Amino acid sequence: MAPAEQPIGVDSALVGIFDGTAYRQHQAMEFETVVSVDDQAGIVSFGAVSTSGFGDGLYEVDIQYDVSRQIVGVRVNFAEDE
Repeated sequence: MAPAEQPIGVDSALVGIFDGTAYRQHQAMEFETVVSVDDQAGIVSFGAVSTSGFGDGLYEVDIQYDVSRQIVGVRVNFAEDE
């Protein structure tokens, strides 16, 4: 995995990774119902949502690409550096 050029921003203690085209087409925010008080994360038809565990802020993100430079994996590092 390669580090992203910029950290990912977290608001309301939630981070989402979405297909950009599909995300823009959705009027209702489907992910709001996926992550409840008891859940840590959820998958929606156009991506995934996770609680950060540490609240709002900026977190490091790593991106994995295939040989065609298509994104095939994303990892958000919620762990605090020691």
